[in-house]
Amino acid sequence: MLSSIGRASVRRVVTRSPQSTNRAAQGIWQFQRANIENANNTSNRSQVNTTTRRSYATATKAIAKPKASKPSVTSRVVQKPANSVNKKAVAKKTVKKPAKKLVKKPIKKSRKPVAKPAKKPVKRVKKPKSEAQLAAAAALKKTANLKALKAAALQAPDAKPTKPWLLYVSDMIVNREPGQSFGDIIQATANKWKNLSPAELEVYNRRANENKAENAAAYKNWVESHTPDEIRQANLARAALRRLKGNKAKKPSNIKDERQPKRALSAQFFFHRERWASGDLKGIRIPDATALLFKEWNELSPAQKQVYKEREVAAKQAYVEEHRAVFKRDPPHTKIEVK
Repeated sequence: MLSSIGRASVRRVVTRSPQSTNRAAQGIWQFQRANIENANNTSNRSQVNTTTRRSYATATKAIAKPKASKPSVTSRVVQKPANSVNKKAVAKKTVKKPAKKLVKKPIKKSRKPVAKPAKKPVKRVKKPKSEAQLAAAAALKKTANLKALKAAALQAPDAKPTKPWLLYVSDMIVNREPGQSFGDIIQATANKWKNLSPAELEVYNRRANENKAENAAAYKNWVESHTPDEIRQANLARAALRRLKGNKAKKPSNIKDERQPKRALSAQFFFHRERWASGDLKGIRIPDATALLFKEWNELSPAQKQVYKEREVAAKQAYVEEHRAVFKRDPPHTKIEVK
């Protein structure tokens, strides 16, 4: 790059046109010489600066060279005068403040929680059920009651057929021809049954008697597998089932258990049984005979009735003792007294 002196010499050479070429050549030579000198001066200064930096451990920052200002623009830099007087820091004396006395804060007494008055429960008004809902609830209750009664009634073991005719029909069903309907089997069996020989009938009679004996033994074993109290409750459940089915219902019948204590008979019943055993009422219809017996009982004297009442007291006493032996408790609602 050209220094400021070189650029000035070039301008002088160019502006002087009437000079000769020798003068021009002389100017160029001077220009080159000036550049070489400037370059040497610059390198010498840089070497001096480098050695100076290396000699000192704490070197100051290098002062930036002022840039050559353009001749067309002149700028003035106004430097603010540095404050020559340094303000001395004034050390403040620390003044000890008196220690504050600790004042105990008054403890606030906790207020007892005030119990809020309990809200009264709001009674919900139930909507009345419709007839259909009531009927459904009754049916459901009846079904549940039936299931409970059937479970308490106990189920006796299945019995084998005890009639010769039924045994013969069962044999015909087992040996029926393929494709033969049940109605055809019954009709053919009825015709064959009438034509059986006495020896064949005797076989079915013997089988029927054997089944009776087997059924009785199985029934007794089943009854004795339950306690007397379980049989008593089963009979109560069976009586309730008969009432649900109607007054004419005969099934399920009561379970026959020889261990159950026999109910005591009344004085009037003793009189009726004695009159039936006499044979005087033979051939008389039961309703008529019963009406006649009630009339005779009412016509008896107190001394005559006393004989039957004493039998009633003895029967009740025997029933209480037997009930205690079987169920280990007294029978309910049993009074022993002479009427």
